[in-house]
Amino acid sequence: TMFVGAGSLGEIIHVPTDYPTIQLAIELSHAGDTIIVAPGAYYEAINVWKSITLQSINPNDPKVVGATIINAGGLGNVVTLTNNWILDGFTITGGTIGIDAHRQNGAIRHCIIRDNSSSGIYQGGGMIDDCQILNNNVGLDDCANSNIQRCVIQGNKNAGLKDSGYIQDSRIEGTLSGHGVHGGNGNILRCIIAGNGGSGIFAHNGGIWQSVIVGNSG
Repeated sequence: TMFVGAGSLGEIIHVPTDYPTIQLAIELSHAGDTIIVAPGAYYEAINVWKSITLQSINPNDPKVVGATIINAGGLGNVVTLTNNWILDGFTITGGTIGIDAHRQNGAIRHCIIRDNSSSGIYQGGGMIDDCQILNNNVGLDDCANSNIQRCVIQGNKNAGLKDSGYIQDSRIEGTLSGHGVHGGNGNILRCIIAGNGGSGIFAHNGGIWQSVIVGNSG
């Protein structure tokens, strides 16, 4: 472990160099630490209850994000978040819920959340930025407290977004048998909502601005 500063700067912890699993690194970290995870497939379900940053080696590189995989192997939720964390640059798959965020005011950035049997993100809070939410049962569910931007929400089964918050500069498309946006009070700004199996937007109470809504079945 390399100490990089005092106070809020915390330490940088490397997985698997310092600790073999992400969860062990979380257990032994402290508030303000940063855990950096090398590319690879990590077959574990993780619980983040501390105010830490958990990131891949380069969240801005799509190849790194695609190669840094947390896979629950069908054994429950992949990531459970219960603090003011930052989660940045992972592929999150193979769970019931991809990310259960408990409405906490954290940030989820540069992630691919795919192929989870229930929700991609459930009870999101804070920022969801530049993520791909793909092929889950529901893309984002009960995320009324979230600020969603620059996301691709595609190929989910029963809804793209359900009870969503504010969403901008995003694509909601290809929902198989449900609505693109179902419910919620947040404004929709500069989005493309296209090719969904149900309505593009259904039972939504927020404003809709500068958006394209085309080719939906409802």
